Amino acid sequence: MNMQSEYLNKMSQDLANEIDFDILSDMMLAAGWTPVEFIPFTYSKQAKDIADWAEQHCMGKWRHCGVKFVFERAADATAAILKWQ
Repeated sequence: MNMQSEYLNKMSQDLANEIDFDILSDMMLAAGWTPVEFIPFTYSKQAKDIADWAEQHCMGKWRHCGVKFVFERAADATAAILKWQ
């Protein structure tokens, strides 16, 4: 595979993952989850750090795609905002 094809495949997969997350998070929001979206240009490099922090500190479930997070517990969302913004 040439570099252009690899790049297009990677971009297609990233887009598919983001669409899947948006659909799933819409259902979670309808069930009462709390969304938090960090500023992309500021936090895109920190998304992994935020996810690692959430893994260690959140009491409820959470999911993320890049800088878009959804938290089952509003208190976890508040803690994430206070910590990372």
